[in-house]
Amino acid sequence: MSILDTLPAAFTYWVDQVDPSVQIWIVGGAVRDYFLGRSTGDLDFTVSPHALPVAREVATLLQGDLYTLDHERGTVRVLLNPKGADRRLLDFSELRVASIEDDLKSRDFSLNSLAVDLKDPDKLIDPCLGFQDLKDHVLRVSHPQSIPADPLRALRGVRLACELGLRIEDATRKQIKFGAGMLSTVSRERIRDEVFHILRLPDPAQAVHLLARFGLVQALLGCEISQLEGRDTIPAYLAELRASARILDVLGYEFSPEGAADASLGLLTWQLGRFREPLRTYLEEELTIFRQRRALMLLGVCTIGEITMAGVELDPVNVATFLGGSLRLSQREVRWLEMFLAGMDAIQALRVEPVEIYRYFRSYEDSGVASGLAHLARVFASYLSPPPAEVWAREIERIRVLMDSYFEHRSIVEPASLLTGDDLIAECGLAQGPQLGDLLELVREAQVRGEIENREQALDWVVRRLEL
Repeated sequence: MSILDTLPAAFTYWVDQVDPSVQIWIVGGAVRDYFLGRSTGDLDFTVSPHALPVAREVATLLQGDLYTLDHERGTVRVLLNPKGADRRLLDFSELRVASIEDDLKSRDFSLNSLAVDLKDPDKLIDPCLGFQDLKDHVLRVSHPQSIPADPLRALRGVRLACELGLRIEDATRKQIKFGAGMLSTVSRERIRDEVFHILRLPDPAQAVHLLARFGLVQALLGCEISQLEGRDTIPAYLAELRASARILDVLGYEFSPEGAADASLGLLTWQLGRFREPLRTYLEEELTIFRQRRALMLLGVCTIGEITMAGVELDPVNVATFLGGSLRLSQREVRWLEMFLAGMDAIQALRVEPVEIYRYFRSYEDSGVASGLAHLARVFASYLSPPPAEVWAREIERIRVLMDSYFEHRSIVEPASLLTGDDLIAECGLAQGPQLGDLLELVREAQVRGEIENREQALDWVVRRLEL
């Protein structure tokens, strides 16, 4: 079976329609994943002589969107199903050296220096012996200057080692450590994108731990390495990060027998498992294209703990702003992080009563769900062994009530609007001013308490309050 047989037909049927004089190779991760038996998502192609005409034709045939990534280097992207769950990227780049072998030798790691000619798909092109490294489960740079040529590859190497379960060979380890001192030459946008790739791993804590060992942790945390030197901070924030990832996985995705076998996680699944589908949708929603809420939550979990323990006194607003500037996050992401981090503080003393829950989500909006999950992770991680049964059951029950309100009883989170400011002016003779907003808020809280059910009752409630 060739690699083309493993790809969706929509990805490759265009091959026979391209000018036969054009050479096209599928390169890198797709070839690697083919030999690892992993599903292939986004695809990279190298084209000779010109990538743009091919990419334009593919975009037309597949009804995709076309973007130029680097005009000088001839790198073009075709985006398929941009708003669908099956969104895919097809990247086309021009061959800029003498041969495909020379191109592969200039890549980052040997296991990514693999190619297949689409017109001869049964022949593997492997000048760096990456196939053998795959068999040996070894991560090795493709050439002696791989990481100095692009220091971001240090982060990518750590991610690949954790994602694929690879041993990093000695010369590659030295290059990764060397790359720690060169990250300042890499754009923050590229670092941000790699950080989010790391946070999407099943166990991002493993990767963060390895980043710290190589002196690369500042790329994830957005603070200088000097702030972390001499401090034994790694176990605390890693425990919370790992607990968060485990909780998100057992609740947000498929049922996990391994998770259920753990008594504490089993209780969590038992009590909160009915929210699995809405939680999955919630966690996978993108606040900015390609950056999901799950990864942003995990960024907040490990960052707030580490910055605090590193002695930097920052409140949630400043932490979010700090991260936004360091990792070039969107305004929406910064605002979400700000509310998420503040919600983590507020939830400690939250009484799970209807009005308190209403006020909580009024203040922290949808980030309040993530704050509740992160709170459970903090409780779980604060004990060396599983948390005491009564403590764990109590905290799960508190978050269960929050989830129930947010996902199933929206009248608590968003009570129906019974009155407007204009109603109060017309019916109660009030003037424009902050009193209107205060009264409307009190009406909503009375609705949540069950004291008001319709417009007439709401007006009567306001009149009686004004008479007091």
